[in-house]
Amino acid sequence: MAAVIHQTGVVVAQTAVDQKTNAIKVARPLLDRFDLVGRVVTADAMHTQTDLANYLVDEKQADSVLPAKDN
Repeated sequence: MAAVIHQTGVVVAQTAVDQKTNAIKVARPLLDRFDLVGRVVTADAMHTQTDLANYLVDEKQADSVLPAKDN
């Protein structure tokens, strides 16, 4: 999993995702490295989880764009 700056396409951090889990479990540890106050964080639909949304808003004071799928 990687953290990317959208304007430049630069990968600023990445972490491996174990084969027996998924990227949901590594999202918070990856994002903990950054000061996200006032930043916009985007993710794919897998990360549209209440826990991650609350973490971004309450703990990191970031805004987020998390898409919802129709399934």
